[in-house]
Amino acid sequence: MLKKLRYPRLFPILCLLLSLLVGPALSAQPLSIFSVHFETDEDTLSQEARLSVAEKLQNLLPVQDYRAQLIGHTDRRGSLEYNQALSERRAASVRSRLEELGFSPDRIQATGRAYLDPLTEGQDEEALARNRRVDVIVEKVNWNVESAYFSLDSRQPAQLEYQRSGTKISIPAEAFQDRYGKAAKGDIILMYREFRDPADFIASGLPMNFNRQGQDVYFNSTGMFEIRAFDRAGNELELRKGKAADIDFAQTQVLEQTQFWRFDERLQSWDNGDALIEYEEGEMKRVQTGTENRYLGNLELHWPDSWRWSRNTDTISQLLEAYARLPQLLESAKNYDYQYVPELDPNRFKQRFGGAFVRQDYAGTRYVGHLAFEEAYNNPKYYNIELETLGRSGKKVIARLRDLSGENPELAAFEGATWALSPGGKKSLDEILPDASAGLRFCDIKISRKKRSRQYAIILKYKGSLIRLDARLEDINGERPSDEATAEAYIQYTRTLRQRQQDFDREREETLAGLNLFWPCVKLLLPKAIGPDPFQIAGIQAAIDCNAKRGDNTLEWPGQPAYNVRGILLNDMPGYSFITRHARFFRDDLVGGLSLADDWRQLISGYEASVNGDVPVYSEVYRLFEQPRPRLRLTGLGTFNLDVLKYFKEEEQLLARFKDENGQPIRHYRVDVVNHNLNGLLTFKEPSIYLDLQAPTTLIVYGEDGKFYWVSSKDMSQLSLKGKTSFTFTAAGLDPSGRPEVLRKLLSDS
Repeated sequence: MLKKLRYPRLFPILCLLLSLLVGPALSAQPLSIFSVHFETDEDTLSQEARLSVAEKLQNLLPVQDYRAQLIGHTDRRGSLEYNQALSERRAASVRSRLEELGFSPDRIQATGRAYLDPLTEGQDEEALARNRRVDVIVEKVNWNVESAYFSLDSRQPAQLEYQRSGTKISIPAEAFQDRYGKAAKGDIILMYREFRDPADFIASGLPMNFNRQGQDVYFNSTGMFEIRAFDRAGNELELRKGKAADIDFAQTQVLEQTQFWRFDERLQSWDNGDALIEYEEGEMKRVQTGTENRYLGNLELHWPDSWRWSRNTDTISQLLEAYARLPQLLESAKNYDYQYVPELDPNRFKQRFGGAFVRQDYAGTRYVGHLAFEEAYNNPKYYNIELETLGRSGKKVIARLRDLSGENPELAAFEGATWALSPGGKKSLDEILPDASAGLRFCDIKISRKKRSRQYAIILKYKGSLIRLDARLEDINGERPSDEATAEAYIQYTRTLRQRQQDFDREREETLAGLNLFWPCVKLLLPKAIGPDPFQIAGIQAAIDCNAKRGDNTLEWPGQPAYNVRGILLNDMPGYSFITRHARFFRDDLVGGLSLADDWRQLISGYEASVNGDVPVYSEVYRLFEQPRPRLRLTGLGTFNLDVLKYFKEEEQLLARFKDENGQPIRHYRVDVVNHNLNGLLTFKEPSIYLDLQAPTTLIVYGEDGKFYWVSSKDMSQLSLKGKTSFTFTAAGLDPSGRPEVLRKLLSDS
């Protein structure tokens, strides 16, 4: 074997950037998931559905770079034969729409499943409508191995089969959760694909050789696969604790010393459990196939020395004050969604008619973002302004405004008054008022009067929209109150409204005044080590991220208040993200086990700088992979392989240079070496490569100019490389698409 050569990196940084742009890369799929629904016994797209399909795909340009899988479904009414044909026609209808939008016909796969894959077993109309659909899954074409997709009902177990190899997949009921640990509900898309030969390995971008414990190693694969799950919004899911996916995996070959590996996407390398195997009874063995979130960050704590704290020399008393308020803070958030805590609501009175937080999520000054609209609408505490229509006068509507709950005391100034209402602009009143069948109630009102005029402007808030009306105090007969009475009523209205605003804002300012106390208190109580709890991991990560804007991951004490009376930006407040989204998962850590008499100085002095959160991922496999179809029991999703690890012992190393068929030098950033005696792939980004001179070998070269080249095994066999330390190869041009079928033909012809 030749002496191993070491050369410095010869190519510019542009080479690395180019490799990211044009080379293959393993990526979570799919790029888009959505469903198109149909009426009973219909297979034609409605105009609404046609527009929806175009909208869903508008960001995937050019569409020629993508492929789509269409899976048609029906409800259970009718025979299997009839519904199979109907599901195929529905898929064909969506296919036609995709072709209209520019998708290549050969990159659309349309199938029908009749009623064999229902999302729900219910027989009411709502359940039947959910099942009448075409599932659309879009993924990238080039440098990608095609995936199989399965629609699952999260509440039901599923038995699936991957048609390419016959691998069987078993998923238990209620198996998935989102990244915050919340159980996934409704429809689930399961993605599965296998990498079975060098063409797949090239297209996937999976590393097949790497450095392990200081030694260069590579794989002889008996099969690789990727399994993931997504909700209908395309968010990636994970397996819940105590749940496992069983895979009866069809190996490409059965080899001794096969090991089980899991791909670490953060480190872009392989993790295996060959040194951590725990043998159990029966034929299964438990293997730790990696960990997640190994290191979360630095939580170094600095003693407060800024002006914010120096104003009060007894900083400990301030921390105790904050700690005393934490239980109330957490308790108040229990009835709301994870993004809202009443004590952290920054919205002032005037913002009820505008602002980043208010328009859609608030009814008056009350937060209703956690309620369905119907629930908020039917509660007079929220939708408390009634518009009682008394009749019409020309284009105007004569109406009376009533406060149903007493939440708007300023309206007492106009009690019993009637208003003549008309829309501003060209629209009619019927166009801008909500459907009368939904009831004419609103969640807020604002009245203003034009100077020296009888004309008013009324703004009504409904379902997050502001309805603007021109108004006069006038009854059905056209009679109007005197100017003096009108002026007096408006003065009373504005005086009461101003007092209401002052009272509201004063209380809000008092509440917000101590917010900067919460974050230092929270930091002191954060756990100093993290167990395998996804809630705590997510919370700690938020705690670290929320101060990243300061330039590092050090969580310092606040240097100044993070709010002001003119405009409060809570997203910039230290700890806001943690408190609103994750504090409920830290309730015991934040408010349990400590009394107000605890010595905070001792807590500070004992604070540890780093927080680690290793979460082991275990799998169970047959003891020695002696079966051609071993059963794998996965407790984590991702990319896995069954491989024999090999060391570079017989291979020779040489400095490789390349020229094209015209004799011009090829500046390259990567070379793939395919040894046809093994089921593997060697990738080299340095000029030096390894070659087994006894085996038929194909070289694939990635040029810096974006072009691709290859040296066939037939051409390689004609070369005399024994004893060489360097060699210049002549490489032919290659189809740059990177599709596995193209690469597979090239390698088979080689």
